[in-house]
Amino acid sequence: MAVLELDPSDSNVAKRVAVVNPLGRDDCPDSLSSLAQQLTNNKIHNIKETFKAILKALLDLRVRLPTIFYIDPKLILVNSETFDVFIVPSPEMFERAARRPSEITLDVLRYYSPEELISEKRELTTPLWTIGCMMYEANYKRSAFSTHLN
Repeated sequence: MAVLELDPSDSNVAKRVAVVNPLGRDDCPDSLSSLAQQLTNNKIHNIKETFKAILKALLDLRVRLPTIFYIDPKLILVNSETFDVFIVPSPEMFERAARRPSEITLDVLRYYSPEELISEKRELTTPLWTIGCMMYEANYKRSAFSTHLN
């Protein structure tokens, strides 16, 4: 999945942006998995260090790429031992329009910000809302907006 043209010799890029998905490599460590998997399985042991590394990676991306309007926990890869973070860029990260209601699943809805639901467009604060929802879920082992209702 080569989405970006970045200089692979730059050590910061190698640590922060996964131009090619590292999960497909032969030398991929067992401790590397997507943040979505870690949240689903309640496998985030050091929440503070994990999210500190994620925020550093996102700040690094913000400097190198266009404005990011969307973060998907499936595209954030975290090494639970070394706290190295890889973010696999996708075109949806830079789209301002939110998904249509027919495309929304319950997994996606857990991280939807109010502006996405009301105005159907993403703002600069949308990724921060998503990070906050993921932090809540990591800390309390449940979604911030879970309910018994359909």
